[in-house]
Amino acid sequence: MKKDLISVLMCIYNEPIEWIEKSIQSILEQTYKPIEIIIVNDNPSRVENIEILNKYKEDYPNIKAIFNDENIRTI
Repeated sequence: MKKDLISVLMCIYNEPIEWIEKSIQSILEQTYKPIEIIIVNDNPSRVENIEILNKYKEDYPNIKAIFNDENIRTI
């Protein structure tokens, strides 16, 4: 039986890199598969966000990263 794809949306801005990594690892370690992880970087000027997302994208094909050109914020 085919399992449904679950998408997890995560937004990052200026959280400590350790928190971002722990959050991503927690999602990756879930027992339910398949999972797609979509991470939105809402802080385009923070180089650490770009580096960590690019690292995870290379290592995990189920991770998609969206890089906002500007801080959109929440309404």
